Amino acid sequence: MADNSVMSQNEIDELLSALAGGGSETPAPAATPTPQTQQAPPPLLQASPQAQQQQTPQQPQFQQFQQPQQQAPQFAPQQQMPQFSGMPQQFGGPPQFMGPPPQQSQFFQMPMQPGFMAPQPEQAPAASTASQVLAKAKLEKSTKKTKPYDFRRPDKFVKEQLRTINKIHENFSRTVTTSLSTMLRTMVSVQVISVDQITYEEYIRSVPNPSVISVFDVGGDLKGNAVFEINPSLALAMIDRLFGGTGKALSKSRPLTAIEENVIKKIIARLLNDLTEAWQQFVSIEPKIELMESNPQFTQIAPPTAMVLLITFEVRVHDTEGTSNICFPHIVLEPILEKLNVQFLYSSINKIESEGNASKLEESLKKAKIPLVVELGRTEISVNDFLGLNVNDVIVLRKSTSDLLDVHAGGRLKFKGNPGLVDSKLAVAIAQVVRENEEEVGL
Repeated sequence: MADNSVMSQNEIDELLSALAGGGSETPAPAATPTPQTQQAPPPLLQASPQAQQQQTPQQPQFQQFQQPQQQAPQFAPQQQMPQFSGMPQQFGGPPQFMGPPPQQSQFFQMPMQPGFMAPQPEQAPAASTASQVLAKAKLEKSTKKTKPYDFRRPDKFVKEQLRTINKIHENFSRTVTTSLSTMLRTMVSVQVISVDQITYEEYIRSVPNPSVISVFDVGGDLKGNAVFEINPSLALAMIDRLFGGTGKALSKSRPLTAIEENVIKKIIARLLNDLTEAWQQFVSIEPKIELMESNPQFTQIAPPTAMVLLITFEVRVHDTEGTSNICFPHIVLEPILEKLNVQFLYSSINKIESEGNASKLEESLKKAKIPLVVELGRTEISVNDFLGLNVNDVIVLRKSTSDLLDVHAGGRLKFKGNPGLVDSKLAVAIAQVVRENEEEVGL
């Protein structure tokens, strides 16, 4: 049997009978092959189900018959045609499905297909995201700490107005530095420290007694009074410098004497003129001193609860340092509050530069003084005659009594006139205007 490649039907029946009756007394030697000598049947044959149930000791033989089931089919996974392997149905073997997995397997393989992207419903649209950001910003803004509001001292000036006023008085401080340096003939430094809004009562309590307080009428387009206050030590140092001293401050403050008060009043009047120039871009003012006082309790220019604008300066005169304050009640500056902004400041500067320079220059020239000389006549003499001149000598001029006299302005011939007397004083009456192309040099 080992030499035959195909078994006959009789041999197969004998083999099956021998396997079924393995417990008999006279078993056929050929029907009980050992694992060492038995050869595997052809791959197309397979035992019947009855033989499989009784063949428990001979299980390794059927492992060889089932080996073809382990071979993978040679078809692409995409083919849907089922593939069978194993023993044909005519030998009783159950069919085995070797094709692709059922549709459930295809369902789980769908996300693995190339180019496939699963939907992401958790992503919000752009409009929704923007609305969420806006809502979050509003929430953060609403949760910020609030600032307490004191109804006893309400704010009357906004920050932009305070910055503009600070800019105005910075220009004022530079002008005052020049004025005081010229007046006191020493180095002077003036700087703005702060611009605050407080009640008038708070300001009065902060002023020392005695002090140098000047109440002035703002005048011009504004109505009401304001205060210009100087530290007494600083005021006495200025007065000492004007009287020829070194400008050293006193160790102890004291009220001013009548003479000292008049002197410091002139200094404050000079500083108020500089204040007029500093404010001219916004409003025209004409400050005039109405009262000089040393006790702050006697200077009531506003109700105690009224809001005022306080500008504080640091002043240094030689080795002496002190402070000076200007106090404007809110009611005085209220008519021009809308103008106190940066835009109006720079527009005013441009307007003054474009329109006001010519008129300002003209006004300045009108106040200038020039020498005016009336020439009676001219002549020539020799050096010898000049050296021999004595008292009571007479020099004959080349002009007659009927000729017009030359009038020179600033060294140039501008007019011709007739000499005369006015109230027992020599005078000249202008009779002719000399043009530039008609100028003459008389000899």
